Amino acid sequence: MNSCKFSPSILFTLTVVWLGGCTIIPSPDPYPHQPPAEIVNEAKVISRKLESYINQWLRGEVSAQIPSEVLPASLADNKNFVLRRPQDIDPRDLWITRERESVNLLALRSGVPDPNATYLLLKTPLAPFGHKVVMQGEFPRARFFGIQITPPVDGYGYYPNRVFGSGEVPLTDVDIKPMPGHTNPYNVGADRLARNRSYRVSFTLKTGDPVALNPSFRPPYRGRGNSRVGSFLVYQGPWGTNAPFGLDFGKGDWELGALWVRIYAPDRGTSALGGVHHPRVWFESPRGEKYVITSDASRIEGRIHDTAPARVTAPQEPRPEFEGPTLGWNKSFGILLSLLETASQVNSWDSKSNFTQIRNVDKGATGRGYAARPPHNYEPHATSATHNSYIGRSMSLGDGKVIVLTGKLPTFPKQGKRMTSGQVRYWSVSGYDTNIYAKLPGVVLHSIMDEEVVLDRNRYYVIAYSQPEDRPINATHKNGVTWKNWGPTATQSLVMRYLTVRPEWSFRFSPDEINLPWKKTARSSPLYDRRLLNTNDWNGFMGPYLPRIHYLTREQFEKLPSPVRAQDVPLWN
Repeated sequence: MNSCKFSPSILFTLTVVWLGGCTIIPSPDPYPHQPPAEIVNEAKVISRKLESYINQWLRGEVSAQIPSEVLPASLADNKNFVLRRPQDIDPRDLWITRERESVNLLALRSGVPDPNATYLLLKTPLAPFGHKVVMQGEFPRARFFGIQITPPVDGYGYYPNRVFGSGEVPLTDVDIKPMPGHTNPYNVGADRLARNRSYRVSFTLKTGDPVALNPSFRPPYRGRGNSRVGSFLVYQGPWGTNAPFGLDFGKGDWELGALWVRIYAPDRGTSALGGVHHPRVWFESPRGEKYVITSDASRIEGRIHDTAPARVTAPQEPRPEFEGPTLGWNKSFGILLSLLETASQVNSWDSKSNFTQIRNVDKGATGRGYAARPPHNYEPHATSATHNSYIGRSMSLGDGKVIVLTGKLPTFPKQGKRMTSGQVRYWSVSGYDTNIYAKLPGVVLHSIMDEEVVLDRNRYYVIAYSQPEDRPINATHKNGVTWKNWGPTATQSLVMRYLTVRPEWSFRFSPDEINLPWKKTARSSPLYDRRLLNTNDWNGFMGPYLPRIHYLTREQFEKLPSPVRAQDVPLWN
């Protein structure tokens, strides 16, 4: 055993991990973990057992309480499953809801959320193959609305702990056909404020090739129609029974999947759901019989709603080996992969053999890799928004210092009567405490979304971060500067979200996987091109649309010309 350190800068970690005394890199699990056909057949056996019980209940022959022997013993997040009639359920009770909210440094939430977004997660995603999940509601008044379901079971992709692994199948706002006489407000030129704005979509639960069953489940993830194919049963892979670092994933092969709803930037003056109610959800058998399944989801609800105050740490100067002035940004192609790549950078493990092992560990645990079969070689990964590209880096703030980002902001739709096109649908930059030894890793400490950024006539910006007592006197909106409180945690992960929905909301320098594919942009890839993102200048692929990072004293910042321009901020040397 060799000691290793996992930096507070580990990006995108959504679960509490204890990594003390770990080996340098875990040993990879063989891939595939089991023959894919055997995995699919086992899933079908579980499904048939559940379907048989549901049919008996629909005939009035058994109790509504589903016996434990009907379900896999490894289900860890939910218990006490009960069959119900849809008309007996308040739609609000079917969802775990994390509303958009202002950052409160005394009560922070984990999971690397964007505080400008509202997230809905179906509490009890459980139904047999061949059945449908129907969702009916109103289009929110918001910048973006997306629905995602875990993909069909194919035996090649894994979904350990409902956090790592395969990306979900998307159904994107602009592709949804509204109900007769209603308006989809996300089409370019549509009335964003239309009164009649209802939709109904469905997801058929199946096994099989996720891409063949969902032709729209390939970049750029667009396809008309209100139906997609997914699964509520997911295979956890080897980490379901033998996870490293003491992780407890329920000790079994199977877990529940997910049905996600994301509402980015609900209109100002509306509710966190964009002025609409929670959508109704019900399940339908092949014969059209309707039902829902509820459960005690307090374990996962606790993880989602738990809060903690910001950690107070001593000022920390940036560490040159992984936070220095020549280093730029990294792109996420998976939570586990980002964790291992960042650990490699922190511990100076960068070598051909270590990167090979990192790729093998990620593939063995999640079934993913740039050379894997589709969709397991796509950019989106478990729990990520399909149309987002996540760009991040670590940064530390020393005593009396100011961190500055300068760059050019893409165009985006603005709140108003009509939906407009743009280069992105949404953009934000947020700071996170991702230290794995914190009570809640991945809490958001500050966040700025696109419409909050002060821009000059050419759309360039200057964003300054400091402690409140170190705020430069000229760091004001009037002087061309967007200022944010860095918060009391010195070392953070800065994460940008570029949400592009091609072709209406995209641009030449978009960091999506069409422009910046896995094999060239992931640090562990043998074809990695550092010049694309990992340089602290405007000479990479994205030019000024990827910000430079600067590091100044308060006094240096206060000497800048007024108004402060991006081009006047001195380079960090």
